[in-house]
Amino acid sequence: MSLTWKILHTERLVLAAIEGTVGYSEIEAFIADLSAAGAIPYGKLFDSRRGAGEFSDAELMSYAGMAAGYRSTAPLGPLAVVIDAETEVVESTLHRLAVIPRPFKVFYEVDDARHWLEQEMAR
Repeated sequence: MSLTWKILHTERLVLAAIEGTVGYSEIEAFIADLSAAGAIPYGKLFDSRRGAGEFSDAELMSYAGMAAGYRSTAPLGPLAVVIDAETEVVESTLHRLAVIPRPFKVFYEVDDARHWLEQEMAR
């Protein structure tokens, strides 16, 4: 699997990383696991410096619908995405993720992302 994650319940934080190419089915499994663990409201640090997602417009719309469904039962936690400054980012994908109502920010350093998440979770 190209997507791995760890749920840190005591910190109310999810650490996720991509290696290679991630498809929509992996994102679905990730979200299902977060839901089962009660971690949807947790802060999420998504390290994508070593990989990327490949999603169709329909899959991104499906993801947005799924997020809206979860949001109707609990707040979505803030999302920090770490990207490689040397890699060209598919900005349209990141912008589509940003329309889901929650704190969202892109970073180049994991430490910066984690610091921001800590501040967001303290609010």
